[in-house]
Formats: sequence, C-alpha cells, structure tokens
Amino acid sequence: MKQSLTEMIVDYESDAILDPDDAATAYTCAQCNRKQKALRRSEIVRSPEMLIVAMRRFRRSEQGTFVRNSQRVDVLSPLIVPVRPEIGVEISTVYNVSAVIHHQGSQPNSGHYYADIRRGNNWFRCNDRAVTPSIIADLGNETSYVVFFQRQGIQQTTTHF
Repeated sequence: MKQSLTEMIVDYESDAILDPDDAATAYTCAQCNRKQKALRRSEIVRSPEMLIVAMRRFRRSEQGTFVRNSQRVDVLSPLIVPVRPEIGVEISTVYNVSAVIHHQGSQPNSGHYYADIRRGNNWFRCNDRAVTPSIIADLGNETSYVVFFQRQGIQQTTTHF
C-alpha cells in the first residue's frame, strides 16, 4: 500500500492524547515533576520555500533491534500542506518534489545513500561518482528517506470561526 505524504502530514498534525500510563508517550509536568495526561498538537504556521520531510524508516522492536519500515510513499503527487498562521485561518500550500535521498540497508547506522534530483523536467540519480538519468517510478519506493519539496503556491484560504 502506498500512502501519500499529504496523508502522513495530516496524521502527524492530528491531536494526540499523551497517556501517563504509557511509558512511550507519558508527559512529565515541569512544575510538579509528575506524569500527567496531556494533549500534543503539532501545526505548521509558516510555509517555507523549501520543505524537507524525513521519514521514519526504522523503529525499535521490543527486543531492542531495529525494524525497517518499507512502506512505499507517493512523493510524485503535489504535496498539500495545511498551514495555520493564526487561529481560525488555514492556508493550503502546494509543494512539488525536487529531490529524494534514498537509504539502502537494514540498519539506520549503516547502508548506502544516493539521491534523485530534479533539474527542470529531468531527473538524475547521484550515486557515488556516477550521475545518470533517473527512473521517476523509483522516487517513492521503500528506500525513500528524505524528500525535498519546493513551494509552488497557495491553493486555498479557509477561515474558521
């Protein structure tokens, strides 16, 4: 299954309850130093010219070893990012992919890195000392690790009261 980066950003920005009984998400109050129930909210408040998205390709298993996330991600479709510069206002900014760094390997601390870079309408693969034409279909494969997006413009403005 291929997930879009727009869907991933919407998931990332959704509110999350931090449970004091869950060691992985527990929030400790700086005032009283006790674990408490809390709400985590992440929002993008400015549209950068260049947006860099690093995907979590590895997680730790219960045994302490790393497990690779090999999910394919659609990076070719325009990325639509909801930006909230102030309360009640949402602007959707459109980005297009300009480069992708790939990681091949089963561990986060070893492996091989290479990049696909767009120049005009052409894509090139930079792999060690070789630069060759790139196959666009490979951009969102399971090795995509860091994706660079160039801002294209504002899609819409919505006001919520």
